[in-house]
Amino acid sequence: MGVFTTDSELSLEAHAVKERVEKRMSVLGEKLWGNGEAAWIGSGRLDDVLYRRDEATPETSIVYGLIDA
Repeated sequence: MGVFTTDSELSLEAHAVKERVEKRMSVLGEKLWGNGEAAWIGSGRLDDVLYRRDEATPETSIVYGLIDA
């Protein structure tokens, strides 16, 4: 586990998401493509969150959001 500083809780969360994704992908022998960045797209209904994922730049490696129940 690396040591890092952050200016915001969102940056900390993005770092944690990236670590979890990379760990799970390594089990499959896969690597992330793109620039290694994680982008939060907010919360909402499933169709809204899926639509908003296109707002991230194409080279973004991870796009994540929260689905409202």
